[in-house]
Amino acid sequence: YLDQSSDEIKKPKKCHLLYIDDSALLLQKELIKLYEPFKPLTIADNEWFLDSGGMINLVEVSRKIRWEVNHKVIKDTEIAISSKVLRLAVNKEKK
Repeated sequence: YLDQSSDEIKKPKKCHLLYIDDSALLLQKELIKLYEPFKPLTIADNEWFLDSGGMINLVEVSRKIRWEVNHKVIKDTEIAISSKVLRLAVNKEKK
């Protein structure tokens, strides 16, 4: 996890979901790689998250929260995500 007082990444603990907020924006690639052995569902809300290897990026569309998905990363994991959730994603292209 990210220690806010020192901006250091500590030894990760097993988790099923990893949310990366804006305070760790510059470290998101490193955090995703660090937690990769635990295979968590990764979620954030910034425009660079999917390109950094994240799975679900939250976006605002017409004043509503929607999501984009990184189809390739999700497909390469053992995480089962409902096809309905994938169909409702803002980005329809398969990556």
